Amino acid sequence: LDLPQLSALLSPRPLMIANPVDGMGDRLQADAAAKALAWTSAAYEPGRLTITAGDDDDAAVRSAILDFIGAEARA
Repeated sequence: LDLPQLSALLSPRPLMIANPVDGMGDRLQADAAAKALAWTSAAYEPGRLTITAGDDDDAAVRSAILDFIGAEARA
C-alpha cells in the first residue's frame, strides 16, 4: 500500500491532507496533488476530503486547517 491507498481506508471519516509532498520532500502543486491522490479522492464522497496543495503561505495553510477542524466540530 502507498499513502493514497492508506488514506482511502479512512473513508468515510473526514480527512484533510495539507500541502502533500513528493518522494523528495517537495510540496506538490494542486494539479500534481490531485493526480497523486486520485485513489483517495475516488474513495471519498464529495465534501468529506479536503486537499490543500501548492500553498507556500503557512498562514493560509493554518487557516485552512482551522476551518476544517471548526467545520468538523460543528458537524
